[in-house]
Amino acid sequence: MIGFIYIMSNPGHPGLLKIGQTSKDPNVRRRELNSTGVPEDFVLEYRVLADDYQRLEKEIHQRLKKY
Repeated sequence: MIGFIYIMSNPGHPGLLKIGQTSKDPNVRRRELNSTGVPEDFVLEYRVLADDYQRLEKEIHQRLKKY
């Protein structure tokens, strides 16, 4: 299955990044997140189209767990 891995930041949470996955355009996901009551809008920093994006996102989170 093909989808996107994305990295977003939010000026309201300096130093933190959101790494996620979506089957739709990451800008659509960004707009969805902006409606969840966060202090400022998310900024899409990076996106990549990937095969097996759901598995890849889990692997990324596993590798970054220690940070």
